[in-house]
Amino acid sequence: MAASVPPGGVNILAGGGYNTAGGNITIQSGPTSDWASPTNSFSKVTIQGGTMDGLNTGGSIEVEGGHNASYGTPYDAFGGNVYLIGGNAHGNYPGGSIMLAGGTGSTGGGVIISTDGTKPPCNSANSGMLWYTQGGTDVKDSFEICAKDAANSYAWRTLW
Repeated sequence: MAASVPPGGVNILAGGGYNTAGGNITIQSGPTSDWASPTNSFSKVTIQGGTMDGLNTGGSIEVEGGHNASYGTPYDAFGGNVYLIGGNAHGNYPGGSIMLAGGTGSTGGGVIISTDGTKPPCNSANSGMLWYTQGGTDVKDSFEICAKDAANSYAWRTLW
């Protein structure tokens, strides 16, 4: 049975899996030509939220990893990750960057790092992870990165 779609809505659904991963969805732009002469000639995929109607806020874009659906069994599993990966370059050109930028407005938007739950151990699997902790009343907030030193010792390093 197809999911209900509100007027103007689009649903793209992949097939389910059984004891493995479910179906994938890929949205990909086409390649550019070696003959492209303008410097701004490129392909791109744009995912954009809806516009504001004057009463409500504009549409949000949410990218969320998969959920653990154990269906009442005693098994635990990790939630799905979200990967933002810069593009690959060729030759001596730099690879693509990941840019997080807040929107513009009367006060401007920012980039917020929000962490929930218990901070994981700092080890090779979590190397490079950022962790923000809000301090309570009269307690400083903290912002840390999991990194190793020259002696190959992993630890949470305070940035703020």
